[in-house]
Formats: sequence, C-alpha cells, structure tokens
Amino acid sequence: MPRMACASAAVRATRKGLRIKSVVRGDEVVASWRAEKHHEAFAGALSGGIAGTLLDCHANWTAAYHLMRRSAASLPPCTVTAEYAVKPGHPAYHRW
Repeated sequence: MPRMACASAAVRATRKGLRIKSVVRGDEVVASWRAEKHHEAFAGALSGGIAGTLLDCHANWTAAYHLMRRSAASLPPCTVTAEYAVKPGHPAYHRW
C-alpha cells in the first residue's frame, strides 16, 4: 500500500504542513513526523493543537487502512473523526 499523508489546500499553499507519513509495516500502520520551529506553542514546547492533529490524522489513516483490509478493498474508504479528546499532562518539549 502506498504511503498515506494528511494534507489540505492550506498546507499545499503554505508548504508548512505537518508532513506526517503513515506507512504500513506488517499488521501495523506506523507514523513518522519531525517537529519544526513553526510547530511551537512557545519556545521549545510543541503546540497542543499540533499534537492533537497528529493523533487525529494518524488514527484516521489507521482506521481507514484496517477497514480497507477487512473489506478486501483496493483503496481505503473515506473516513472522518467523529470524536476524540486529548488531555495533555504537561508541555511536550523539544530541542531544536
């Protein structure tokens, strides 16, 4: 299966999207992503909205992939997130 990535018109226009990549490895869908300076909420801390978007995007692709496999389809179905919640306990710090 090809790589899957979340994208939008705004991302394509600005070229500053998340660029998260979700790749199938065996029975798992694994995400890779690298934080950049513009993903900060404040110096050295990842924006909570970015963290939530990463989880939402990867979970959506993972669900779509597993639905595709279950139905033996050649393409993943269109899926959307009905609900999710993120409750961060503390900031996610990053060294640039």
